[in-house]
Amino acid sequence: MMALDTLRLSLGQPVAWEQPVLASGWPELDAALPDHGFPRGVIELAAPRALGGGTSIALAVVRAAQEKDARAWCAWVDPEGTLYGPAVAWAGVDLRRLLVVRPPLKDAGRTAVKVAEAHACAVIVVDGLTEPRGPGSKRALKPEILIRKLALAAERGGATLLLLTDSLAPR
Repeated sequence: MMALDTLRLSLGQPVAWEQPVLASGWPELDAALPDHGFPRGVIELAAPRALGGGTSIALAVVRAAQEKDARAWCAWVDPEGTLYGPAVAWAGVDLRRLLVVRPPLKDAGRTAVKVAEAHACAVIVVDGLTEPRGPGSKRALKPEILIRKLALAAERGGATLLLLTDSLAPR
């Protein structure tokens, strides 16, 4: 398994965009957004699980980043293992430039921060970032601290970080 520091060296520096936003390549979506695209930093796509289209939007943004620059790498942090490769390919994403990380759910937050701190990806999607709850479970990072760490890492690396969250989940 390759360490993220090694990955940064292998992939090179993040791709710098000329515009402050990344158009998704989905004209109707871009027209509805205030900036006509997705800015750098953390963006939450909150929708009812599996019904809101967050994955489709995230795939469009990943595809757009890869089409914009042939050197652009993207990452998908998928602790629940729900990303379906054939659908990703069908959406036009270049699988050769998509890093899929499947950490245990309890380590998902810290892993997402490490991926963002590697500064190797133009777009990072974090799917299902929920911390385990219940008897005996410990939250690794408070949500506000986790989001702040992700925001700082995305800002430093010039990445767009999409958080796919369940709008029906308690906060």
